[in-house]
Amino acid sequence: MVPSTKQTDRVTEPGDPGGRTLATVRVAPGWNPWLSRLVIDVFGTVDEYEMTLTEHMLCVHELTLVFGHPGRQIYAMPRKEAAQRLVRVKRDAKVSAFWFLEPGRSKPTRMSVRHQWRHGFDAFTAALGAQAGLR
Repeated sequence: MVPSTKQTDRVTEPGDPGGRTLATVRVAPGWNPWLSRLVIDVFGTVDEYEMTLTEHMLCVHELTLVFGHPGRQIYAMPRKEAAQRLVRVKRDAKVSAFWFLEPGRSKPTRMSVRHQWRHGFDAFTAALGAQAGLR
């Protein structure tokens, strides 16, 4: 089952009207998501993203601090381009990760995923043609 919320549907619709959501995953770019949650609780800052993959597009939104709903769109790209930007995938018991070449960067960014979002992680990487631990 693909998690789909009214907030995700609302922010994804303008970029891909009528596109079916294949996967949604929440990530903490560049570091451990447990540490990022602690920093958010204490300082109220740190980037966390929701990456929504539809049949045609990848839409990346930052999460709002108070409720954790998808907010401002960071970037969007065609699904085929997103598949080419997925560099490596690592599935682990507590924190899984994938390395993704974000637009405007020269090196791939580690996108850490907590175990609560593993179903989204598996669906996301599979829809982009990757298998955990093999790429």
